[in-house]
Amino acid sequence: MSQLIKHNSQETGYWFSAKEGVYDTSTLMQRHPGGDTVIALCSGQDITDSLKAVGHLTNPSTRSKMETYRIGSLEKPKFDSSSAVQAEDLYMAAVDLGQKAAEMENVYRVNFQLLDGKLTILDEPEVLTPKKARHLLDAKNRLQNDHVPVLVMLANSLLDNIAGLDTTLDLSNIRAEMVGLIGPETRLATATRFLDYKMAVETLQKDLDRLSEVKELMVLVLETLEKPCFAYSEPNKFIV
Repeated sequence: MSQLIKHNSQETGYWFSAKEGVYDTSTLMQRHPGGDTVIALCSGQDITDSLKAVGHLTNPSTRSKMETYRIGSLEKPKFDSSSAVQAEDLYMAAVDLGQKAAEMENVYRVNFQLLDGKLTILDEPEVLTPKKARHLLDAKNRLQNDHVPVLVMLANSLLDNIAGLDTTLDLSNIRAEMVGLIGPETRLATATRFLDYKMAVETLQKDLDRLSEVKELMVLVLETLEKPCFAYSEPNKFIV
């Protein structure tokens, strides 16, 4: 799962999983009947339920086409210890947070489409209209005041529980990254306006980078749980 949620951008490629299969649909972006935005929004996640809902998993033709993009299978770590149930629960909680972070990153990228799109027939390229500015400021403030702090708070609670399985685990690097995401230097005042198009682009990119950092934080947590020295060791015997 740590590898899956990394692949949700043009730079890394667009992967998704379904029924434990992993699919790389990077080359399908421009040819997908539903448009490339649909694939971009679903990338980095397990979308089994969504594909079931639209009938893609039961339609033989669609399923056959899907299989041409299959690159592997999604594998869960095997927690072979007396704390296996707890470890499994923590891993699934980390999976949920990781996918949520990837989903939020995907959704936030759509703001760039809004900025460069046409909300009215009078909109011009690279011009920030008042209506667009309102939408983008609302999105920025929700991200800054709600979404990022909540994700980091949940990740911090998850780390506490992981550390509870073994007090010798060294999670200091992950905790340092977490503090950096919610530290005083990152707590900017609530935005009230964008001065121009350039400022809007720069601000959106900074916010997107911050969401990417949250996702990378969850990748580190998942990688910790996926390491063999964690997954196959008895309690109080492993160090990461």
